[in-house]
This record gives sequence, structure tokens and C-alpha cells, in this order.
Amino acid sequence: MSHTADGQIFDRQRARTVTTAQRRVNLGFGVESTAGPLACGRGAARLTCGGSLARIVKLAAIFLAALLGSLGGAGVSIAATAPEAGRIQFDRDIRPLLAAQCYACHGPDAAKRKAGLRLDTREGLFAALKDGSHAVVPSQPEQSTLLQRVNATEPDSVMPPPKTGKTLTETERAKLRAWIAQGAVWSPGWAFTPPQRPPLPEVKQTAWPRGELDRFILAALEQRGWRPASEADRYTLIRRLSYDLVGLPPTPEEVDAFIADTSPQAYERVVDRLLTSKHFGERMAQAWLDLARYADSDGYHDDYVREMHAYRDYVIESFNRNLRFDQFTIEQLAGDLLPQPTRAQLIATAFNRHNPTTSEMGADAEEYRVRYAAERASTTATVWLGLSLACAECHDHKYDPLTQRDFYRLFAFFDQVPGNPLANGSAAQPILRIVAPGMQEKLLAAEADLAARQAELRKLYYDPHPLWDRSQAAWEQRMKKEKFEPLNLSNWQRSGPFPREEREAAPPVRAQVHGDAKAARAIQWTTLKESATNDVKLAADAGITYLRRDVTSSVNNLMRCGVSTNVAVRVWLDERLVHEAAPNEPAATAKHLFGVRVPAGRHRLLVELIPEPAVKDYLFGAWEMSLHRVRVDRFRDQKTFDIPPAQRSTNDATAIRRTFRELHVPEIEPAQNAVDLATARQTAAARGSSQLRVMAEATNRVPTHVLMRGDF
Repeated sequence: MSHTADGQIFDRQRARTVTTAQRRVNLGFGVESTAGPLACGRGAARLTCGGSLARIVKLAAIFLAALLGSLGGAGVSIAATAPEAGRIQFDRDIRPLLAAQCYACHGPDAAKRKAGLRLDTREGLFAALKDGSHAVVPSQPEQSTLLQRVNATEPDSVMPPPKTGKTLTETERAKLRAWIAQGAVWSPGWAFTPPQRPPLPEVKQTAWPRGELDRFILAALEQRGWRPASEADRYTLIRRLSYDLVGLPPTPEEVDAFIADTSPQAYERVVDRLLTSKHFGERMAQAWLDLARYADSDGYHDDYVREMHAYRDYVIESFNRNLRFDQFTIEQLAGDLLPQPTRAQLIATAFNRHNPTTSEMGADAEEYRVRYAAERASTTATVWLGLSLACAECHDHKYDPLTQRDFYRLFAFFDQVPGNPLANGSAAQPILRIVAPGMQEKLLAAEADLAARQAELRKLYYDPHPLWDRSQAAWEQRMKKEKFEPLNLSNWQRSGPFPREEREAAPPVRAQVHGDAKAARAIQWTTLKESATNDVKLAADAGITYLRRDVTSSVNNLMRCGVSTNVAVRVWLDERLVHEAAPNEPAATAKHLFGVRVPAGRHRLLVELIPEPAVKDYLFGAWEMSLHRVRVDRFRDQKTFDIPPAQRSTNDATAIRRTFRELHVPEIEPAQNAVDLATARQTAAARGSSQLRVMAEATNRVPTHVLMRGDF
């Protein structure tokens, strides 16, 4: 991440005036913060709140700077200094040796540890053994029991035991002896050691380095007896620069300009030009989006589409405007907790909503809520601390100084997100709607209208209604015995075109709706080739086309119809007009969908279609809503009808009630059509916008507990 000239990770003035959000981030970096009670933000759960900051940020003492101090000890240096030639380094030479040969019996696993000896910690290495001796005595190899045992020749004394199949080479034993003789300097690992600027190494070719880093490179080359390669030609230089900084090759014109620029600042000019390119942010964002596990779908088996591209754009823009790294961090981990956050700061919090999610039926919502929070905690540690924290979800970390309790202290910051953990795609609250300029008001109105229509429909589906409920009881008794047969649909027949101005006097309307026998005899009907299918494709013309078919049902049923949205439609069942829609209703798809209720018996379906002049061809279809038949069969097979209504589960009771009302309550269909049209209008108003998953605070907090073995 790029920095400004004064871009420390956090400066002390910021640390003194941190908000709740900044406190949370500061804890992760081990930076000084304000003392006193913590204004509980995200993660305000039992593990993190209820005392002064000094009490509740013990986690900070483990992460980074505070951790480093806790790992030191009297007599054992952990300062990071430049390695001396020929000097043994614990991290490089000794720790890998002990891990490979000794940790299986003397390592972090307490259940497998032998003789009470632990070699993976400083305390274990230098502690007194049961007989009073010490495994390692700094500067005294002959007094160190560890060296005695690895050099032993008797099978009962030598370490590792022969039965393990492990053995130390002469070189490895010599390294152990040299390390102890040199003072047994121990280190917690480079990741936990405060970095210190090392002295510049001496080099022979003093004219070759152009900067301090060059001296380290040259020293390593000279140590191996190698010489630096000759300087790359200018064609290669600009190609490397372009790929490194913007991910694209230079254009021929850019190459020519660089070749022609003979000034000493030619290289710097190319760098400056590339840094100001919009492609610089795109190139730099590639690596960060990998860390953020950026994805435009949910993952898992259903893999619904989610709209996360606004976060991608935020990352690119952050690089291009050289946003300070501390601010970049705060906005992503806690942008929603900043005072009066901007839209960009809310977008930034999508960092913690990229995790894979599931909407699989049967999944446990609480299990996945915990899974998501654990993933956020682990990802935060990996990205900002360069540290694997996931092991501590189930137990104390075996290789890093992290406890399981520490894991859940960090976990507590991320387990208070509102919304259904099993929601999918762009419906997974909390959601930030990203709307094009000038569209906000129209979209809000469309969403309010849709919500009102949906509320009305839910009342019709589920609210108690004495008359409907009595009819439902009688219907259930019939359905125990009657077979719910599929709709019988005859072939489609077509007539027309007829002039638009004769719409009300057209022969099919006069014949079927008004009972005009003369008109019926005058009509010519043509059976369509697609008559065996539910959807028919019609070529547009200047007039009105009519379709008809016979529909036979053994019980009350529901037929679904669909027509291209640029076609006006009227539908009659026998002589009754059951649906009418004008053309060009806004919709998300090419079809306007609506339902037609079909009572038991045989009926004649008549459809009038008037395409817009610009239409070339269009579709109309009518098919059975087989879901109702499937539901009734299931209710019968599972004996659900036999369960008294008062004893049914909520799911069974609502499913039966909805199925009955869809088939028998006439008020349902216009309400459903109103919802469909409101949905189409909302979709049209939302066109060009997106719904981004972001972070927000839950109003109903749940306590955070240490989960044994990570089990929710």
C-alpha cells in the first residue's frame, strides 16, 4: 500500500483522539489509545466490554508491538540485528531443526509431550529439568543436557530415540553446539521481533550501488562469488516498469518517447507518469482484492450472484489517490462506526462481507453466523498482522503465542452483524444501495410501493379469515380423496390479424364474449405448429392477433401466463375478462407474467394480443402452475391433512393455507399481479444501481463466548 510522506501506520495525535471505530483498529496494531471505559461498538460482547481499555485490550498485548515486549526475558536477547558472518541464527538454523526432530515429543502438544520437556518455547528451553540440570545452558555446551543427549551413542539415551526413525546429522549437531557456545540467543521469530535498521554491509564494487538496497543485493552476490548483470537496455526497462506498475505493456509511442529522452530524469518521468495512470490502481488492487477474498457470487453450492463491484472500485480509487494506509485500514475494518461516515467509508466495510455464504435449505443459521464471524477474525489477522489465527478457533495456538480466548476476543468484534446469515445474493442484509445520481427519489418511491403491495398480499395469504378458513377445511377433506389431475390443455389456434380500429367489434370477441353465432361461423382458426408446447412465437403485424385453446381441470387450478412486455394483452375465460395489461410495462425480463384462475370443469381461453409497431416478433405462453399439484400430493402423502389444524407446525399450516387461497380466493390474483407490476417498476427504477453487502451494528446483541473446539 502506498503512503504519503508522513504516513506512519498510526501517528500519536490520531491515537489520542481515536473514535470508537479507530480504537478497534488500533487494538490490532498494538498502538497506544485512550484510557477509560470503552464506548462499545462492534463486538460489544461479554469478552470485550465491561472495564477500562487497559483491562479489555489484553488482546492488543499479543498482537504486534505489545506482544514483542511480552516475549522478552532476562538474559535472553531478542533484538533484531544484522547477522554476523558465520554466526548461528536461531530462526534460520535452530528452530527448524528442533521442529523437525524434537517437537513431536517435546513441542506444543501437551498430550504427546514426554518427560515434561518443552523445546518450542523460551521458558522450556532454558528451564531447569526434574534432576536440576538444564536442557540448554547459554555459553556452556558441555553443561547442556540437550547436547549430551543428541550426542549420546547408547540407544536408551540418544535423542531422538531410534524408534522414531529420526536422527541428527553431524552438521546439525555442530549447529546446536555452536549456537549454545555463542550464547544460545533465542528469538520469538522474525514476525514478533521489533525491526531495527541494520548497518549497511561492506561491498567491493562500491561504485555499483545507487541506493542502500543495492548494497544488500550486491553483498549477497559477492558472498556467492557472483557479479551483477549488466544494466538492462531501455526497451526492457520501460517494459518492466509498465508491467510492474500498471500491468500493461507500453505503447510504441511511449517506448519511442523514453528512448528519445536522454535526460538523467528520464526513468523517473516514466515512473511518475505510470503512477498517475488510472491503471496503476487497477494493478495494485489485484493483490489486495485477493486478500479481501473478493467475489461476485456467494460460493458454496448455490453460488448466487452478489453485487460487490463498488468495493472493487473503492480499492482502485484508494490506490490512485494515495490514501494513507492507516485511513485505508480504519475505513475497511470500521468505516460504519466513524462519525457521519461517507458513502465511500461505508463501501469500504464490504471487506468483511466477501466471505463465502450459504442459503442451503436445512443449514443452521446460528452455525453459519459463527462461521462467518470466525472467518472475518481469521482474515483480519492474516491480512493486517501477517499471522495465522485460525488454529486458535478450536484450541490454544500450538506454534504462535495465541490462546483460544484471544481468538474469541477478536471474534467478538465481528459477530454482531444484523441480518439473516442464510440470505443469498444481494438480499443478505445489511445492504447499501448504490444508486446513480438523480435516481434515489424514484427508487425509494418504487421500493415503498412494492413493500406496501407485498404487505397487502401477505395479509391475503396468511391472515385469519373465518369464511375462507371454513372453505379450506372442506377443501382439505376433498383433497384426501380426490386426485389432483394436471390441467388438460388443447392445441393453440390462431386467428387474425384484424384491424386495430375494430378491436371491440373483432369477430373472436363478438363470438366468445358476446355470444354472436354469426361471428363465430365467420372466424377462421389455424392450428399452430407449436400447439404441443405452452409457449408460442408469433410474427408481429399491423393488427390484432387472437389465440384460443380449451382448458380442462378436475379441480380448481391456477394457470400462469406470460407475454412480451411490448404487447398489449386481454384474456377471457369463457365470457369473463380475467386480465388486461397495456404494453411497455417496465419489467426486468422480456415477459409480463400473470395468473388465470381456472375453476373445475372445461373452459375456453381467448387471448387478444396487440404488439407495438416496432415489434418484430413476440412470445405468449400459458401453462399449469404445477407447484400446487405437487404440494397437495405431498400433503396427502405425508398425512399432513390428517393433523388437526391446531397441532400443525407453523410451516405446514402456512403452506396449506397459502395453497388453498391461491387456488380458491379470487382476491389473491389481482393482489399478486399488483406485486408483479410493482416489482417490475422497482426493478426499472433500480436499473444501473447495485446492492452492496456492508457492515453494520446489530441492535440486539448476543453474548460472545469461547466456543470449545470451535463448536457453536
